[in-house]
Amino acid sequence: PPATEPVLWLGDCGIAKPSDIVVVSAQVKSGKSAVIGAMMACAISEGGDYLGLSGAIPNGKTILHIDTEQSPEDHDALIRRSLRRTGLDPVEASKLLRSFCFTGFTPSECLSSFNLCLKIIKNIRKWQKKLNLKSKHATC
Repeated sequence: PPATEPVLWLGDCGIAKPSDIVVVSAQVKSGKSAVIGAMMACAISEGGDYLGLSGAIPNGKTILHIDTEQSPEDHDALIRRSLRRTGLDPVEASKLLRSFCFTGFTPSECLSSFNLCLKIIKNIRKWQKKLNLKSKHATC
């Protein structure tokens, strides 16, 4: 099969390809959140300081971020910081990044919630396509 190009790079080393699941694991207070925030920001915007990370999500794709560790407040702060780092309009950025906080969920609740998130994203894409189609055919 043809080689799949990475969409996330650390320096000149490809670290993730489309549809990969990326897990960041390290000791407490080692900077995981900073790295995750930089990963999300570099994938949805160009330029900027992203801790040596670079990348771009393929057109029409969405990043799904699931936090199972931080409090809801810390999760919210991480996402807001990542979006500020991009300089993008929050509405535009929200089309490229979906983030959910599953902290305190049991494993079965996490799985059920994950499946629900995927269904929601799929339906959002369907509606976006329908709305784009309607607006292309609209006349004034």
